[in-house]
Amino acid sequence: MKRIIGEVIQEGNIYIDGQGYLGVVRNLKLPDIEQEMIETKGVLGANYSSGVLKPLEISFKLAVVDPVLYAAFFHTTFSEIKAPLLFRESVHKGGKNYGINAEFLGEFISISESDHESGKEIEAEIKMA
Repeated sequence: MKRIIGEVIQEGNIYIDGQGYLGVVRNLKLPDIEQEMIETKGVLGANYSSGVLKPLEISFKLAVVDPVLYAAFFHTTFSEIKAPLLFRESVHKGGKNYGINAEFLGEFISISESDHESGKEIEAEIKMA
């Protein structure tokens, strides 16, 4: 039986439409895909799917905080034009490298910078819906 080797992400980058390279992604939390459930009451309660998805939300941390990030935040907040974010990851599996791309189009919820301390890198955590 052949042993299955897991995937290892070597690095991830993020690009923004029209602005180019945005930064290095430290952590990317993809959205959980859930649907609304309807609970019935009675002798034997049961849950049924409503067919409606719950809102999707992603969060990611950037190792490089670029002013373009804040420009994109305000551009998508105060404009009907939304700039898609493109995530590109380099993945290593079984001696081979390949890329994974994911594109997200949505509203920024928040940008949180890490504490500014001597000798530590600054990170920014971004949440989008």
